[in-house]
Amino acid sequence: MSGKRGKYVVLFFLFWCFSLCSAQIKIVGTLDVNALEFQEESYAGIQIELFNQDKIQKFTYTNANGEFIFEVNQWANYSIAINDLDYEGEVFDLILNEDSPSEIQVRIPISSKVTKLNEVLVDRTKIKEKGDTIIFDAKLFAKGDEKVVEDLLKRIPGLEVDKSGNILVNGKEVEKVMIEGDDFFEKGYKMVTQNMPSHPINKVEVLQNYSHNALLKGFEESDKVALNLTLDNNAKNQWFGNANLMSAFYPENNYKIQGNLMSFGKNNKHYFLTNLNDIGESTSGDLSQLYRTNNAIIGDQLNNFQFFQNEESIFGLDQKRYRFNNMKLGSLNSIFNVSEKIKLKPKITAKWDRMNFESIENTRYFIENDTILNRLVKESVNSTFELKSGLDWELPFSANSNAAFSSNFSLNQSDKLSSEDFNSISSTNNSPLISKNFDQKMNYTNRLNGQNVWFINLRYIHQNKEEELISRSDEPIFPGVFGNNSSQFIQQEINRKLNFLGAESKWIYKTAKDNLWEGEVNFQTIHNQLNSAFSLDETNSFYPDSFQNRLRFQNFQSDINLKYSHTFSNKLKWINKVGFGWVKYKYANPELNSNSENVFPKMRSLLNYIPNSKHNFQIAFQYGNESIDYSNFYTQFIRTSSRGFSRGISENEILPSSRFVLKYDFGKFHDRLNFGLESSYTFSEKYLSSRNDVFTNYQVNQLQFLTDKTNWLNHIYVSYLFEELYHYFKISVLNSKSDYQTSLNSNELKDIQSQFTSFDFTINSSLNTSLINYSIGGKWVLNDYLVDRNKVSQQNFEANMNLSLNLSQNYNIQFSQQLSYFPDLSSHKTYYFGNVYFGYNLLKYNLGFNLNLRNVVNTRTYRTTYLTDYYQSESVYNLFPRMLLLGVNFKL
Repeated sequence: MSGKRGKYVVLFFLFWCFSLCSAQIKIVGTLDVNALEFQEESYAGIQIELFNQDKIQKFTYTNANGEFIFEVNQWANYSIAINDLDYEGEVFDLILNEDSPSEIQVRIPISSKVTKLNEVLVDRTKIKEKGDTIIFDAKLFAKGDEKVVEDLLKRIPGLEVDKSGNILVNGKEVEKVMIEGDDFFEKGYKMVTQNMPSHPINKVEVLQNYSHNALLKGFEESDKVALNLTLDNNAKNQWFGNANLMSAFYPENNYKIQGNLMSFGKNNKHYFLTNLNDIGESTSGDLSQLYRTNNAIIGDQLNNFQFFQNEESIFGLDQKRYRFNNMKLGSLNSIFNVSEKIKLKPKITAKWDRMNFESIENTRYFIENDTILNRLVKESVNSTFELKSGLDWELPFSANSNAAFSSNFSLNQSDKLSSEDFNSISSTNNSPLISKNFDQKMNYTNRLNGQNVWFINLRYIHQNKEEELISRSDEPIFPGVFGNNSSQFIQQEINRKLNFLGAESKWIYKTAKDNLWEGEVNFQTIHNQLNSAFSLDETNSFYPDSFQNRLRFQNFQSDINLKYSHTFSNKLKWINKVGFGWVKYKYANPELNSNSENVFPKMRSLLNYIPNSKHNFQIAFQYGNESIDYSNFYTQFIRTSSRGFSRGISENEILPSSRFVLKYDFGKFHDRLNFGLESSYTFSEKYLSSRNDVFTNYQVNQLQFLTDKTNWLNHIYVSYLFEELYHYFKISVLNSKSDYQTSLNSNELKDIQSQFTSFDFTINSSLNTSLINYSIGGKWVLNDYLVDRNKVSQQNFEANMNLSLNLSQNYNIQFSQQLSYFPDLSSHKTYYFGNVYFGYNLLKYNLGFNLNLRNVVNTRTYRTTYLTDYYQSESVYNLFPRMLLLGVNFKL
């Protein structure tokens, strides 16, 4: 046999063997709609799954006639089943072999699913309400152009995602976003929502009246909200992910590399991600929120305070338009169920970034009989490194008691270099920063029985922050401020060390009629050291008086509270809380030793009336006393900006205030019609204000105590779902008025009346996958001040529209436009931004290509205004030019 003929024989033999064990068979299915207990006009969107040996091979969705198709190329034993919230059906078994025809017809009888467990069916099959949990079928709300979880959440009525990526339900930010019941990032959930692909999401669960501690469920009066994402069955117990590669070939070689790799098994869960780009994206969210919760446990009120801010931003503008960066981020996060009793959660995230920023700022100060105009031209480069790491573990002792431990460490290093021209005086600035934070928490909870629960929280925090600000110039930076001494070189070093230790214990008793008694005792202490050195000589030989701080501050604080919740009926509930607080301060520096001690009352009363499932009335009154934050205690000046100084306080004052709230809601956030209003009035008997002294080349801010401040806040919202037209409409109106006092360039107090008003609306089109979908939104903002009968105000408008064309399963085109209008600008009042995205997907290969054109009209600069009670500034910023990017993405 010749070699060539032998090769043909081998190929024929292989082909023959392959044909014996494989085939291309089409399974054409139809739902047996005659078995339904009630008739529907459409049977679209019911998920059908194809199994082989109890493992999902494929899944699809039915069309309006209840039809579906599977294509298989392997002979085997298969099962076909329904996976839907509203329907259940028989499992259809199918045996495919060499005698099977190329097309098989199947019919699956289905019926409406009947469940109990206090479940309430909503009139839409996409949404279900089960107790405090609202369940959304993610597949039925997707439009087909979603890339990450955040895109999917924007499609769901009642869920709001703001420009910063915060997720809100009825104006309240969610506590966390969990995956299959487990939480990776706590308050830093943007790491998930802005990175994780959306296609594996099966259900979105909104958990109302959420308790961070499961053993407190039913004992805690909670209004918190959390989200839980459930996955498709074929995304569980296996590794999957995606990658996105993008390169700009006009005008420069900018790039983006993003990848997600994850596995969500029964015992272990893993989520790894990376993001490298220099196109302005920071899809990691706010790293300062990672591994931090709003659980309101002791110590959450602490801030790692920073005097000189290195981060630059433009309020109200998407950071992808101005963030000239070079970011590299990696994050490894896992959850291990070591045994039935022990759960470990190790996690680490590292981020490197380098950001360039350019701006021109013109500021006009409102000073009687004088005019001060300042002009600042600035260019800066800020290099940062952030490290967040944590290890959490849970140890259940029994079904009714457990312990939870958390150990977190964070490191933040940055070095900002900037060149400034301030009123024709040029200078260079260098501001390095090093910040370390250790945070250790322990919680023990014991649900003694069905009526009693007790828990204790312990926490220790250590913070160490070192800041420096060095300025150089050929001319005096602060001419005449320091007498005959030159200020061509200025150096300021700040070192702050803080130790916090706190403990709190709470006991809750539930009566036979579900009334709650709560007793709480807590104690905390803060030890703070602040050293700041300000010098005007490179040899550090001249230290001006009144610009040096060496202080030791100690705070001891304790609270005792008693709370009673009385349920008159399932319609009326009354909650009362009374308590006393004790605080003791010890303050010492070379010039002053000060001690103070205060005891003060606190109370809160809330009446909640729910006549039926549609109406909810709340009336609340609160009286409290706020203590001063540790960061405000310093008596000498500290340089807080390139041309500004601030001075804090040395004595402790308790700030009493009272607040009255009236609130009404109609419907729930997911109902077809939902609207509400909230009105609150706050009176502060004493508050912390500022005295501002403005001069030609610098300004000084000094804190001071004043009395009698009022604030009146009103908020109205309306949302409506036009189901027949597939449109979702929402309007929100906010108005806030404040009366207070401040002083400017004198000891004489000025009466200030400030008012902020905003009106915004959104219209979202079809909630189903269709050819055309769009969203339209707009916002108007008015901000004004009345200062001793002199009124200043400013307003701005913003409109945006997003249009998506799903030409087929393979082609998608998106247009996004934003229009900003600033009528108070002196010139260039209108700005337009437009982006175009074209995507082509090869579904068979899990591969996609995209073309992205950003900033279509090539808007290179952006102007905006900012108004306060004593100055108004107009700023100009540099933006990314028009950019054309080519990308490829694939699923793993």
